This record gives sequence, C-alpha cells and structure tokens, in this order.
Amino acid sequence: MNSKTIFMPALFAITMASVASSQEPMHMPQNVEVSPYKKLVDWSVKGMVKRARPGSRRFPIFNVKKYPDAIESYEDGLQRYRAVARDAISVAFDPDEAPLFGGRYGRHRTLSLLLSIASWESGYKKHVDYDISPQARGDSGRSWCLMQVNLGKPICVDETHKRLPPPVDGKCEIGRPSTPSVLSFHDGKVDILRNDANAPSDAVSGQDLIANRKLCFRAGLRIIKKSFAACKGNPLEDRLAAYASGSCDAGKVESKRRIGGMRSWMTMRPIPMMDPEKI
Repeated sequence: MNSKTIFMPALFAITMASVASSQEPMHMPQNVEVSPYKKLVDWSVKGMVKRARPGSRRFPIFNVKKYPDAIESYEDGLQRYRAVARDAISVAFDPDEAPLFGGRYGRHRTLSLLLSIASWESGYKKHVDYDISPQARGDSGRSWCLMQVNLGKPICVDETHKRLPPPVDGKCEIGRPSTPSVLSFHDGKVDILRNDANAPSDAVSGQDLIANRKLCFRAGLRIIKKSFAACKGNPLEDRLAAYASGSCDAGKVESKRRIGGMRSWMTMRPIPMMDPEKI
C-alpha cells in the first residue's frame, strides 16, 4: 500500500469536515421564537380552516368557465385566509376601536366573533371576498363582502349621488358604481344612510367594502355593536338577532350559531396574547 492510498481517505475526511463546519451557520436555531402577532394569525387561521376548508372547488354554484378567477387552490386559499385574518385582527385589536367584550380575552372574543360571523355569512369564499359573479352577494344581490353587509344592489351615481342608468355586466357606462345605501363611520359608530344628496362625502358603499377588507370588518363590528345594544334584553346568544334579521325577535337561531362559533373558537388553546398597541 503506497502513501498516496493512505493519504486520500484522510484528505477526504478533512475536506468533508471542513464543508460540514462551513454549513453549520446555515442551520436554523433549534428554538426559534415566534412573534405574538404570528401566533395570533396562526390561531385565527386554524379556526377558519376548521369551519371552511380553503379552496373554491367545494362551491360549484356558478359557471366557473365564466368566472375562472373565482377558483383557487387549497394553498392559494390558505394564503388568502392569512390575509383575511390579518385584516380582522387589525380591526379587533385596534386601540381606537372598543372591543365587544371586556376582560383579558375581550379582543380575542371580538376577533373570533367577527370570524365566526364571516364563516356563516360567506364561508370566506373567494368570489364573495372579491365580489366575483352575482352569486357573491346574498339577499338577492344586496349584501356585500365577507360580513354580508346589506347595502342594496349595485347602482350608478354621479357626483351629486343622482341615480344614473344601472350597471351593465357590473360596469357603469357613465358615473361611478355605488349602492342605494351607504355607511357613515363616526364616533365609534356606523349609520346606514340613504345614498342621496344628503349623504356625507366620505360615505362608504358596498364596492368600498370589497376594495378594503378592513372596512368590511369594521362595518361588521359596528353593526354587531348596534345589534348588541338593540337586543341587550336578550341573552348573549340571541343578541345578534338584529344583525341576522333586522329584528331582536327573529334571527335567534342564526344568532346562536354565530355566538356558538365564537365560544368554540375560544376553546382552542393556547390563546396567544397580543398587545393591541403592537398590531
């Protein structure tokens, strides 16, 4: 056996050890700390997936050839769910927005109720989220966005809110798209107003709720507060009756389902803590 034969395995071993040591810094640390915000997003998405699996193929209710953009894969849907969760969190944990409930987990309960209602109202479906196809709006085309806020069917208006010829294939030939009713946000409240010359210049239409998902959740939250106030004589599980039906006497079955969803959500442990000031 010559010296070259002995030397080559030793050189190979030294080389491999050098490569391994040079790669060590590329390994992730064993205990990577996840931020409280990411934990809150993960917790929210976990509850969403339990209620409505991402992926549009489970909703074959319209002509997918005519509306191909309404279809999404499980993976794409999951990413959109994360965006939905982030927008809901930004509203529920907004320091300037009073939560629905008090206590340590008051904002978590507020968040989970928003997402519970959205699951019942829209199933987080993509075509509802983005208003793709007439089937995106419930109540015969009158309710908008994931929270299904009833502002009426699409119309066209000019700058003075005067009605113009209706949309054709969803587009206004003249004027701009709007809705017969609009929302006015003020002092932590929301009013639903007639879309006429008296409507404020910053009034929000159904189309605005589609363009800005945070507005959708904020509108939903403030309408929930109105329902809670109007139905304060009802047990908690029935205080969404007005949200669901417009009356504190009707809509109790729907209210129970939505409140039940919130309560189920809050059983998921651990509940990630989050300082609203850091959202």
